[in-house]
Amino acid sequence: MIKFSSPKLIRFLGLFLSWMLLCMVYACGNDAESVESGTEAGGAAYGVHIASFTGTPSTGENLYSAMAGQNIILTAKVTDSSDQPVRKADVYFQFATNASGATLQSVGGVPTARVKATTDASGQAVVIYKAGTNSTQAQLEDIVLATLHRSTATVTIFRVAGTQGLSLAVTTDLSSLKAGESTLVRATVTHSSGAAVGGQEVIFRIADNNSGATLTTLGTGITDASGQALALYRAGENNLTQKVQDTIQAGVANASGAVLVTRVANTAIMGCRMTLTADTTSLDAGKSTVIRATILDGDGQPYSNKTVRFEFLTNNSGGTLSEETVTSNSSGVATVLYTAGSKESSASIQDIIRVTATKCCIGGEDCCTQTICCPSSGCCNESLIMNVMAQQAVTPTGYKITMTAGKVSLGAGETTIITAKVTNGVNAPVKDVAVTFGPVAMPSGGSITAISGTTDAGGEAIARYTAGSLLPTTALQDIIRASASGATGAIILTRTASTQAGLVLTLNTNPATVTPGNMSELKAKLAYTDGTSAGAGLTVTFTLVQNNSGAFLTNVDSSATGTTVTGVTDGSGEARAMYTAGNNSPGVSLQDSVSAAVSGVSDVQFITRAPAPGPTSKVITLSQDPATSDSSRVQSPLTDVIITAKATRGGAAVQGELVTFSIVSGGGSIDPVAAVETDGNGEAAATFTLPLTTGYGQTVVRAVMAGDGGSGDIIAYTIVYWAVWH
Repeated sequence: MIKFSSPKLIRFLGLFLSWMLLCMVYACGNDAESVESGTEAGGAAYGVHIASFTGTPSTGENLYSAMAGQNIILTAKVTDSSDQPVRKADVYFQFATNASGATLQSVGGVPTARVKATTDASGQAVVIYKAGTNSTQAQLEDIVLATLHRSTATVTIFRVAGTQGLSLAVTTDLSSLKAGESTLVRATVTHSSGAAVGGQEVIFRIADNNSGATLTTLGTGITDASGQALALYRAGENNLTQKVQDTIQAGVANASGAVLVTRVANTAIMGCRMTLTADTTSLDAGKSTVIRATILDGDGQPYSNKTVRFEFLTNNSGGTLSEETVTSNSSGVATVLYTAGSKESSASIQDIIRVTATKCCIGGEDCCTQTICCPSSGCCNESLIMNVMAQQAVTPTGYKITMTAGKVSLGAGETTIITAKVTNGVNAPVKDVAVTFGPVAMPSGGSITAISGTTDAGGEAIARYTAGSLLPTTALQDIIRASASGATGAIILTRTASTQAGLVLTLNTNPATVTPGNMSELKAKLAYTDGTSAGAGLTVTFTLVQNNSGAFLTNVDSSATGTTVTGVTDGSGEARAMYTAGNNSPGVSLQDSVSAAVSGVSDVQFITRAPAPGPTSKVITLSQDPATSDSSRVQSPLTDVIITAKATRGGAAVQGELVTFSIVSGGGSIDPVAAVETDGNGEAAATFTLPLTTGYGQTVVRAVMAGDGGSGDIIAYTIVYWAVWH
């Protein structure tokens, strides 16, 4: 038996045992409390420490210099005992000495003397040091301290004498764009010596925004080693018929610059619009996601079989696309696979993908079937920013969220339940965790409402999602996010397109060939693409596009006359007007064209103005008894008008011809409804009876007689103007 009698020896053995226990604690690794809990014991359990504390630009190991107002990006890298990066560790930065009056700022935070930054997937926490302006004629020393539990590190920054003498130049990759197109804006900061100046915070803004453009700063907005900071400009759609200029301004301390961008006039772009989506826009290096470009015309109809080009506007990660050119399918969708590159980076980096597509061309020399963007026809253009994370780090423990939905595809107004399940590092459900639901993107205008925001015994929290009704003719993807204690999950829900996917207008003329002074009925029928009628109340504009004969149009609803008239659809979705052939060059055949248009859809039909009837041609003319006009209306209680059709050939009456009378539009009735045979004078008559509706109106009556030798029907029209008082 060994006997210890020396107090010093006993004290030594106690210290030795304490040291051994501490070593065992550090060796426990995965069994200890996570560093994500923020506790000192959690960090110690995994040997979590600050492995390095550096800045850029560098003038030596942990020694840096900056002029007053200049920025330096400071990065503290945190690893565990296996030298693996640790994410979500809180690092505190503060000044040990601050002679220059400098400030520290976390990304997206505000300048202060002490800040907290959380490590990313690469185990890096980043702050921005800005040199102060105390005693600018003297060199001063600032020391920044980074602390994580008991682990510390410092950098020394010399605030050198003098002012920066900086200049800033602003340029754009493209100086002229159509609405919806994008370009990179580059701000380059240089010293008076001509050297590029990194570490400068650049503020971008649109000083004059005439087009309704947007401007997005890329990354941190701090100049890199080449003195450059970038932003993405997207031309807006204000004043599309005019050429406008936007002014983009960028500034740093004591220096600024500006550049003009021209948004050209381009009404054609409204006929083509693109929706660009990805399954995810944030992914780890080496991972892939699907990018979909949906191209539609101005009526929401898909452009199928069109060439769509995918290209990198910037490719910082070294990413790849499965294809560069893709043909859109019957739904107007073109799809490629994007794979994030694996270039080393200290933080998230951004790739920008631009997609362009032809607008649907009618044909001719300018048809752009072989090109990506045809200036004379307009083109679709959209850009998508992909955030590429650094390689996935090893995290000791933490929560994970998995999201599911009862339905992942819904129509506008439909509702489904979304479930967020929270599990821990060993995939066990976690109870009593607060979960926050919210939208990442909600292009449909949908809504998300939490039903149970705290996880139950199964680790589940639920919310209600209702699909919105914006852009009803387009399939849209809403992205919903759930967050809990630093963990995040997301789910994509598709709001399907409405089956009534836009209007279709069909214009018919009857007859399509008329002689001088005779009429043709114009009938515009409006329906949805699923075949259902568009219904009543839509105003259709009829226009003589090509008028070689000197023709004119008559509005059967308002009796207006001219080269442009309007009509309103009835319950069957039909609107009508009348065309009367002109007498220009009556001995030759001419061609006129008429268009009908409403709500961005239109149709055009041609009418042949045949030569005046020859002496052997059979013709039909209509007369009224009493005769009516807009200024001389038949009135109640006189309720009948006799409509007489006279058939002649070379001026002689034609007996035994069958004539059918009918009402084209307007109120009242015609009798008989069966065909009437012409008498010895070549005449057949029918009686028009005024309607019972009180007020003014006009009714178009049509008479049809067979032509000679199967040459087609001979049709004549007359308008009865009436006024009914009861």
